Amino acid sequence: MKNYMSKFIKKAISVDAELISELIHNAGHNWGALPIWVREHYEKGDIIFCNDCIHINTLEGTMVGFKDDMLIQGINDEIYPCKLDIFNKTYDKIDEEIKQ
Repeated sequence: MKNYMSKFIKKAISVDAELISELIHNAGHNWGALPIWVREHYEKGDIIFCNDCIHINTLEGTMVGFKDDMLIQGINDEIYPCKLDIFNKTYDKIDEEIKQ
């Protein structure tokens, strides 16, 4: 009989993420300020911008990301919303050189 539980720790991976309120603002006022990965997902029909949210087509179906959520692009280029408090508990910001 085992006297312990199996525990796991998340591997350190980097993801791209942006605050949805900034994405909505830039979609309406400064399209060029949107990250390239967001524009690419929009062009593929994965993202629909609304006034106070975005609709995101995911493998699990359409999800809604609200202004105070983060939009994340994962390691397989999948995108999904994440509540800001969960995001802040899960991720630390890193500085990375912008690829042109």
